[in-house]
Amino acid sequence: MIRLTKLLNDRSVKFNSNEDTIESTSTPFCIINFDRRMYSKNNWFGINPFQFISKITIAIEEKEQNTNILVIASPYRAIGWIAFWWLLALPIIQVNLLAGLITLAVALIVSLTIWFIFLQRLIPAEIRNAIKTI
Repeated sequence: MIRLTKLLNDRSVKFNSNEDTIESTSTPFCIINFDRRMYSKNNWFGINPFQFISKITIAIEEKEQNTNILVIASPYRAIGWIAFWWLLALPIIQVNLLAGLITLAVALIVSLTIWFIFLQRLIPAEIRNAIKTI
């Protein structure tokens, strides 16, 4: 539990905790790229994945010889970023079809990156790495 709270503190996530649950009250919202909370040195991508979620709950259930960790991440902020990129591409199509299609392709790549890499891979990987024994 101490390692998880240290991980969340290092990623600028504010939270409340009790003996078996950690629930975030605030996650970093970074818009400008020189905000230090946007970056992380603990994953291969170099980006703090907690900035793409609006809330995270971590529940720890200890049984006789097993420990189960349930992570619930609310993806609403990620969906907002994905919608932003897609809405950005729509007016460009009206002006120039090729530029609009290129922007839509970039929006698709950014959307898939946010969804599948940040939310599905990096957050669970960082939590797994935080609870591993050294």
